[in-house]
Amino acid sequence: CRVGGRVIVSTPNVQNVFSRVQFLLTGTQHMFHFSQLRDLPPGAEDDRFHVSPVCLGRLWYEATYWGARPSRVTGDKFKRKALMPVDAVIVALGGWWTRSLLFGRGRPEHRERIEAMHRAFRSPRVLLGRSLIFEAVKERHVTEQSSADLSS
Repeated sequence: CRVGGRVIVSTPNVQNVFSRVQFLLTGTQHMFHFSQLRDLPPGAEDDRFHVSPVCLGRLWYEATYWGARPSRVTGDKFKRKALMPVDAVIVALGGWWTRSLLFGRGRPEHRERIEAMHRAFRSPRVLLGRSLIFEAVKERHVTEQSSADLSS
């Protein structure tokens, strides 16, 4: 995309609490389990189902690598509202661990980026949303990018 343009990606949210618990107990992620794969002939214009999960960390990295700044991270409707009390306990218990991983091992010069990522990763829409919606604004051409730009 051009400098100043926006890229918006919507993907099944494999980082929501429900998908994480499903993965823990079954080894499959929500909307990526093998029972829903379909055999279709090449060129068939039909839904082949989701085959490759994409997490928020990967989207953030790719946006930064290609010269864009993540500008909005959200999700759509909450998944499995009946499980919200269980989700709340899991989120609370994981909060300290997430913070220690991000801030305990992160470099001080990247603190601003780490804080933005932490807010996005721990937002209710990412933790509970069925889909992940990621928006980034292109700020520079990749050819103008130096290795120092990549780390910020």
